Amino acid sequence: ELLNSDLEAAKAALRAVKLIENDCAVIFPGSGGPAKNWPLVNYLELVPRLPLKAVFVIGPAEEDYAPLINRAGLAAISNLELPTVAAIAKLARFFIGNDSGVSHLAAAAGARGVVLFGPTDPDRWRPLGAVRVISRMPFSSLSVDLVSATVADLARG
Repeated sequence: ELLNSDLEAAKAALRAVKLIENDCAVIFPGSGGPAKNWPLVNYLELVPRLPLKAVFVIGPAEEDYAPLINRAGLAAISNLELPTVAAIAKLARFFIGNDSGVSHLAAAAGARGVVLFGPTDPDRWRPLGAVRVISRMPFSSLSVDLVSATVADLARG
């Protein structure tokens, strides 16, 4: 359960990158292992197709993503406490992320989203909640077009 202080910290983090609640998408490009990460270049290609502005939330394992995200002119937030990350996901219209603890956290907080699976079994490991799962193996065969269409459908519903 999110506390008011978590929600306020999330709102402040969004304001810092000139975004507001319910009018943005959140992208979680990392996970516990590189094999479970959809390529960053795909996320960067996906962002212009989204119906809303997006913010990348990156953890310590993805710090090397920050310069690439910034060079693309996109917003990134890092060094957040997990309750703030969960609250950002909850306040966003939707999230997009890999099979990761953060995607599970977002879904548990009540956020809607799209979760991308490669080498792990979504029937066993999918987050519970209002998420749509896309699974492809090899992970590199998961197209930006398919993710974009799934996100567009989620955004409409």
